[in-house]
Amino acid sequence: MNPYPQLLHHGGATGVTGSCHRLQISDDRALLVDCGLFQGQDADHVDSFEQYKVNFPVDDVLALVVTHVHIDHIGRLPYLLAAGYRGPILCSVPSARLLPLVIEDALKIGFTRDRALIERFLAEVEGRLAALGYREWHTLVDDDRHRVRVRLQRAGHILGSCYVEVDTLDRESGKVHRTLFSGDLGAPYAPLLPAPKPPWGCDTLVLESTYGDRRHEGRRHRRARLKAAIERLTDVIEEWESIAPDFAKFNAGVETLDAVDMLKFLMEQHGLGIADFPEIGSKSLVSRILNRRGRELTRRHIQALSKRFGVSPALFFG
Repeated sequence: MNPYPQLLHHGGATGVTGSCHRLQISDDRALLVDCGLFQGQDADHVDSFEQYKVNFPVDDVLALVVTHVHIDHIGRLPYLLAAGYRGPILCSVPSARLLPLVIEDALKIGFTRDRALIERFLAEVEGRLAALGYREWHTLVDDDRHRVRVRLQRAGHILGSCYVEVDTLDRESGKVHRTLFSGDLGAPYAPLLPAPKPPWGCDTLVLESTYGDRRHEGRRHRRARLKAAIERLTDVIEEWESIAPDFAKFNAGVETLDAVDMLKFLMEQHGLGIADFPEIGSKSLVSRILNRRGRELTRRHIQALSKRFGVSPALFFG
Protein backbone atom coordinates (compact mmCIF):
# COMPACT_ATOMS: atom_id res chain seq x y z
CA MET A 1 0.00 0.00 0.00
CA ASN A 2 1.30 3.46 -0.95
CA PRO A 3 2.10 5.31 2.32
CA TYR A 4 2.25 8.74 0.68
CA PRO A 5 1.56 11.58 1.06
CA GLN A 6 3.06 11.93 4.53
CA LEU A 7 3.35 14.94 6.83
CA LEU A 8 6.48 15.94 8.75
CA HIS A 9 6.77 19.08 10.87
CA HIS A 10 10.03 21.01 11.16
CA GLY A 11 8.46 23.66 13.39
CA GLY A 12 5.09 25.05 14.41
CA ALA A 13 3.89 21.70 15.78
CA THR A 14 4.92 21.73 19.46
CA GLY A 15 4.70 25.54 19.69
CA VAL A 16 3.09 28.47 17.92
CA THR A 17 6.13 29.81 16.00
CA GLY A 18 8.73 28.41 13.63
CA SER A 19 6.07 27.21 11.21
CA CYS A 20 7.55 24.73 8.73
CA HIS A 21 5.61 21.77 7.34
CA ARG A 22 6.77 19.13 4.90
CA LEU A 23 4.44 17.20 2.61
CA GLN A 24 6.35 14.12 1.48
CA ILE A 25 4.88 13.02 -1.84
CA SER A 26 7.30 10.17 -2.51
CA ASP A 27 10.76 9.03 -1.46
CA ASP A 28 12.35 11.71 -3.61
CA ARG A 29 9.69 14.44 -3.85
CA ALA A 30 8.40 16.81 -1.19
CA LEU A 31 6.76 20.20 -0.73
CA LEU A 32 7.61 22.66 2.03
CA VAL A 33 5.03 25.08 3.44
CA ASP A 34 6.63 28.02 5.31
CA CYS A 35 10.06 28.12 6.94
CA GLY A 36 9.80 30.40 9.97
CA LEU A 37 11.87 31.40 12.97
CA PHE A 38 11.16 30.25 16.50
CA GLN A 39 10.25 33.20 18.73
CA GLY A 40 9.29 33.94 22.33
CA GLN A 41 8.81 30.90 24.55
CA ASP A 42 9.38 28.55 21.62
CA ALA A 43 12.95 29.90 21.31
CA ASP A 44 13.77 30.03 25.03
CA HIS A 45 14.77 26.36 25.26
CA VAL A 46 16.70 26.33 21.97
CA ASP A 47 20.33 27.37 21.54
CA SER A 48 20.45 30.76 19.82
CA PHE A 49 22.26 29.34 16.78
CA GLU A 50 20.59 25.93 16.82
CA GLN A 51 17.17 27.43 16.13
CA TYR A 52 18.37 28.79 12.79
CA LYS A 53 19.68 25.49 11.51
CA VAL A 54 17.95 23.69 8.68
CA ASN A 55 18.70 20.12 9.70
CA PHE A 56 16.36 18.40 7.27
CA PRO A 57 16.95 17.38 3.63
CA VAL A 58 16.19 19.98 0.97
CA ASP A 59 17.37 18.28 -2.23
CA ASP A 60 13.98 16.61 -2.72
CA VAL A 61 11.88 19.75 -2.12
CA LEU A 62 10.00 20.75 -5.27
CA ALA A 63 8.94 24.16 -3.95
CA LEU A 64 8.56 26.29 -0.85
CA VAL A 65 5.07 27.75 -0.44
CA VAL A 66 4.80 30.83 1.80
CA THR A 67 1.46 31.50 3.50
CA HIS A 68 2.39 35.05 4.61
CA VAL A 69 5.41 37.22 5.41
CA HIS A 70 5.54 37.15 9.21
CA ILE A 71 8.99 36.21 10.50
CA ASP A 72 7.73 33.09 12.28
CA HIS A 73 6.72 31.84 8.81
CA ILE A 74 9.65 33.04 6.63
CA GLY A 75 12.53 33.81 9.04
CA ARG A 76 14.58 30.69 8.26
CA LEU A 77 14.52 31.39 4.53
CA PRO A 78 18.18 32.60 4.47
CA TYR A 79 19.27 29.40 6.17
CA LEU A 80 17.14 27.27 3.86
CA LEU A 81 18.99 28.72 0.87
CA ALA A 82 22.31 28.30 2.67
CA ALA A 83 21.42 24.62 3.20
CA GLY A 84 21.23 24.18 -0.56
CA TYR A 85 17.60 24.75 -1.49
CA ARG A 86 17.43 25.79 -5.16
CA GLY A 87 13.72 25.63 -5.94
CA PRO A 88 11.03 28.29 -6.39
CA ILE A 89 9.37 30.28 -3.59
CA LEU A 90 5.62 30.36 -4.25
CA CYS A 91 3.42 33.00 -2.64
CA SER A 92 0.62 35.47 -3.39
CA VAL A 93 1.23 38.60 -5.44
CA PRO A 94 1.21 40.99 -2.42
CA SER A 95 3.52 38.66 -0.45
CA ALA A 96 5.98 38.64 -3.36
CA ARG A 97 6.20 42.45 -3.03
CA LEU A 98 6.55 42.44 0.75
CA LEU A 99 8.76 39.41 1.41
CA PRO A 100 12.09 40.95 0.29
CA LEU A 101 11.49 44.01 2.51
CA VAL A 102 10.64 41.96 5.59
CA ILE A 103 13.58 39.59 5.06
CA GLU A 104 15.92 42.55 4.52
CA ASP A 105 14.81 44.04 7.82
CA ALA A 106 15.29 40.69 9.60
CA LEU A 107 18.77 40.26 8.13
CA LYS A 108 19.85 43.68 9.39
CA ILE A 109 18.58 42.97 12.89
CA GLY A 110 19.66 39.37 13.37
CA PHE A 111 22.29 38.46 10.77
CA THR A 112 24.39 41.14 9.09
CA ARG A 113 24.49 44.80 8.11
CA ASP A 114 26.86 44.13 5.23
CA ARG A 115 25.01 45.86 2.40
CA ALA A 116 26.69 43.88 -0.37
CA LEU A 117 25.84 40.56 1.30
CA ILE A 118 22.24 41.62 1.87
CA GLU A 119 21.84 42.74 -1.74
CA ARG A 120 23.22 39.43 -3.03
CA PHE A 121 20.81 37.49 -0.87
CA LEU A 122 17.81 39.64 -1.86
CA ALA A 123 18.69 39.19 -5.53
CA GLU A 124 18.74 35.43 -4.97
CA VAL A 125 15.34 35.52 -3.23
CA GLU A 126 13.69 37.76 -5.81
CA GLY A 127 14.97 35.48 -8.58
CA ARG A 128 13.16 32.55 -6.98
CA LEU A 129 9.87 34.27 -6.14
CA ALA A 130 6.87 33.07 -8.12
CA ALA A 131 3.76 35.17 -7.48
CA LEU A 132 0.52 33.22 -7.81
CA GLY A 133 -3.01 34.57 -8.10
CA TYR A 134 -5.66 33.50 -5.61
CA ARG A 135 -8.13 30.72 -6.52
CA GLU A 136 -6.00 29.46 -9.42
CA TRP A 137 -4.37 26.02 -9.67
CA HIS A 138 -0.62 26.08 -10.29
CA THR A 139 0.91 22.83 -11.52
CA LEU A 140 4.31 21.97 -10.02
CA VAL A 141 4.76 18.50 -11.52
CA ASP A 142 2.83 16.61 -14.18
CA ASP A 143 4.71 13.54 -15.43
CA ASP A 144 4.34 9.77 -15.60
CA ARG A 145 4.70 9.50 -11.79
CA HIS A 146 2.80 12.39 -10.22
CA ARG A 147 0.66 15.41 -10.75
CA VAL A 148 1.10 18.00 -8.00
CA ARG A 149 -0.97 21.20 -7.98
CA VAL A 150 -1.12 24.14 -5.55
CA ARG A 151 -3.88 26.70 -5.03
CA LEU A 152 -3.84 29.75 -2.75
CA GLN A 153 -6.97 31.09 -1.03
CA ARG A 154 -7.34 34.31 0.95
CA ALA A 155 -6.70 33.89 4.70
CA GLY A 156 -7.63 37.39 5.94
CA HIS A 157 -4.67 37.51 8.34
CA ILE A 158 -2.44 40.22 6.82
CA LEU A 159 -2.02 41.64 3.34
CA GLY A 160 -1.09 38.77 1.04
CA SER A 161 -1.87 35.97 3.49
CA CYS A 162 -3.30 32.72 2.18
CA TYR A 163 -4.17 29.19 3.05
CA VAL A 164 -2.79 26.52 0.74
CA GLU A 165 -4.51 23.61 -1.00
CA VAL A 166 -2.25 20.89 -2.40
CA ASP A 167 -3.65 18.24 -4.74
CA THR A 168 -1.48 15.19 -5.36
CA LEU A 169 -2.12 12.38 -7.83
CA ASP A 170 -0.04 9.19 -7.75
CA ARG A 171 -0.40 7.84 -11.29
CA GLU A 172 0.68 4.28 -10.46
CA SER A 173 -1.94 3.77 -7.77
CA GLY A 174 -4.45 6.35 -9.03
CA LYS A 175 -4.60 7.79 -5.51
CA VAL A 176 -5.75 11.43 -5.32
CA HIS A 177 -5.24 13.36 -2.08
CA ARG A 178 -5.92 16.96 -1.08
CA THR A 179 -3.94 18.45 1.81
CA LEU A 180 -4.85 21.86 3.20
CA PHE A 181 -2.46 24.09 5.19
CA SER A 182 -4.33 26.88 6.97
CA GLY A 183 -1.39 29.18 7.71
CA ASP A 184 -2.63 31.89 10.08
CA LEU A 185 -6.30 32.75 9.66
CA GLY A 186 -7.73 36.23 10.24
CA ALA A 187 -10.89 37.24 12.04
CA PRO A 188 -13.83 38.75 10.12
CA TYR A 189 -14.74 42.45 9.95
CA ALA A 190 -11.20 43.73 9.38
CA PRO A 191 -11.13 47.24 7.87
CA LEU A 192 -9.44 46.21 4.61
CA LEU A 193 -8.96 42.44 4.46
CA PRO A 194 -11.75 40.11 3.35
CA ALA A 195 -12.57 37.29 5.75
CA PRO A 196 -11.37 33.84 4.65
CA LYS A 197 -13.92 31.62 2.96
CA PRO A 198 -14.09 27.98 4.07
CA PRO A 199 -12.77 25.40 1.60
CA TRP A 200 -15.04 22.86 -0.02
CA GLY A 201 -13.17 20.03 1.66
CA CYS A 202 -9.90 18.15 1.97
CA ASP A 203 -8.49 14.76 2.96
CA THR A 204 -5.89 16.10 5.42
CA LEU A 205 -6.08 19.41 7.28
CA VAL A 206 -3.09 21.13 8.93
CA LEU A 207 -4.74 23.82 11.05
CA GLU A 208 -3.19 26.58 13.12
CA SER A 209 -4.46 26.45 16.70
CA THR A 210 -2.73 29.32 18.49
CA TYR A 211 -6.08 30.53 19.82
CA GLY A 212 -7.78 27.15 19.79
CA ASP A 213 -8.55 27.32 23.52
CA ARG A 214 -10.11 30.79 23.58
CA ARG A 215 -12.38 33.19 21.73
CA HIS A 216 -11.10 36.28 19.99
CA GLU A 217 -12.30 39.48 21.61
CA GLY A 218 -14.45 41.72 19.44
CA ARG A 219 -12.96 44.71 17.64
CA ARG A 220 -14.99 47.10 19.82
CA HIS A 221 -13.43 45.57 22.94
CA ARG A 222 -9.95 45.85 21.43
CA ARG A 223 -10.59 49.51 20.68
CA ALA A 224 -11.74 50.10 24.28
CA ARG A 225 -8.63 48.39 25.68
CA LEU A 226 -6.36 50.50 23.49
CA LYS A 227 -8.22 53.64 24.60
CA ALA A 228 -7.68 52.70 28.26
CA ALA A 229 -3.97 52.09 27.66
CA ILE A 230 -3.52 55.46 25.97
CA GLU A 231 -5.42 57.27 28.71
CA ARG A 232 -2.85 55.96 31.20
CA LEU A 233 -0.15 57.92 29.41
CA THR A 234 0.32 61.37 30.92
CA ASP A 235 1.09 62.87 27.55
CA VAL A 236 0.61 60.88 24.35
CA ILE A 237 3.03 62.94 22.32
CA GLU A 238 5.91 63.02 24.80
CA GLU A 239 5.57 59.28 25.39
CA TRP A 240 5.58 58.44 21.69
CA GLU A 241 9.18 57.24 21.69
CA SER A 242 8.38 54.67 24.37
CA ILE A 243 5.52 53.10 22.41
CA ALA A 244 7.11 53.39 18.96
CA PRO A 245 9.03 50.07 19.16
CA ASP A 246 5.86 48.12 19.98
CA PHE A 247 3.95 50.02 17.34
CA ALA A 248 6.70 49.19 14.85
CA LYS A 249 6.05 45.50 15.49
CA PHE A 250 2.58 46.06 14.07
CA ASN A 251 4.24 47.72 11.09
CA ALA A 252 6.60 44.78 10.59
CA GLY A 253 3.62 42.44 10.54
CA VAL A 254 1.78 44.61 8.00
CA GLU A 255 -1.06 44.67 10.54
CA THR A 256 -0.62 48.42 10.90
CA LEU A 257 -3.77 49.14 8.93
CA ASP A 258 -6.02 47.90 11.73
CA ALA A 259 -3.83 49.36 14.50
CA VAL A 260 -3.60 52.77 12.83
CA ASP A 261 -7.35 52.77 12.28
CA MET A 262 -7.92 52.33 16.02
CA LEU A 263 -5.17 54.80 16.95
CA LYS A 264 -6.59 57.47 14.63
CA PHE A 265 -10.02 57.06 16.23
CA LEU A 266 -8.50 57.58 19.69
CA MET A 267 -6.41 60.53 18.52
CA GLU A 268 -9.59 62.19 17.34
CA GLN A 269 -11.19 61.55 20.72
CA HIS A 270 -8.25 63.36 22.36
CA GLY A 271 -8.34 66.22 19.86
CA LEU A 272 -5.09 65.17 18.18
CA GLY A 273 -4.33 65.03 14.48
CA ILE A 274 -1.85 63.09 12.40
CA ALA A 275 0.43 66.14 12.33
CA ASP A 276 0.75 66.02 16.15
CA PHE A 277 2.76 62.80 15.92
CA PRO A 278 6.47 63.05 15.10
CA GLU A 279 7.87 61.32 12.04
CA ILE A 280 8.87 57.76 12.94
CA GLY A 281 11.63 57.87 10.33
CA SER A 282 11.90 57.20 6.63
CA LYS A 283 13.99 54.11 7.30
CA SER A 284 11.23 52.30 9.21
CA LEU A 285 9.93 49.11 7.64
CA VAL A 286 6.45 50.46 7.03
CA SER A 287 7.86 53.57 5.31
CA ARG A 288 9.94 51.43 2.99
CA ILE A 289 6.98 49.19 2.24
CA LEU A 290 4.80 52.16 1.31
CA ASN A 291 7.46 54.23 -0.48
CA ARG A 292 9.43 51.56 -2.38
CA ARG A 293 6.72 49.01 -3.05
CA GLY A 294 3.52 50.95 -2.45
CA ARG A 295 2.96 51.75 -6.09
CA GLU A 296 3.08 48.04 -6.88
CA LEU A 297 0.29 47.18 -4.43
CA THR A 298 -3.24 47.08 -5.73
CA ARG A 299 -5.05 50.36 -6.34
CA ARG A 300 -7.97 48.96 -4.37
CA HIS A 301 -5.93 48.80 -1.15
CA ILE A 302 -4.51 52.31 -1.56
CA GLN A 303 -7.94 53.78 -2.29
CA ALA A 304 -9.39 51.97 0.72
CA LEU A 305 -6.57 53.28 2.93
CA SER A 306 -7.05 56.90 1.89
CA LYS A 307 -10.82 56.65 2.29
CA ARG A 308 -10.49 55.04 5.73
CA PHE A 309 -8.13 57.74 7.02
CA GLY A 310 -9.73 60.63 5.17
CA VAL A 311 -6.46 61.68 3.52
CA SER A 312 -5.01 61.92 0.04
CA PRO A 313 -3.46 58.73 -1.41
CA ALA A 314 -0.26 60.77 -1.83
CA LEU A 315 0.31 60.46 1.92
CA PHE A 316 1.15 56.78 1.50
CA PHE A 317 3.74 57.32 -1.22
CA GLY A 318 5.86 60.05 0.37
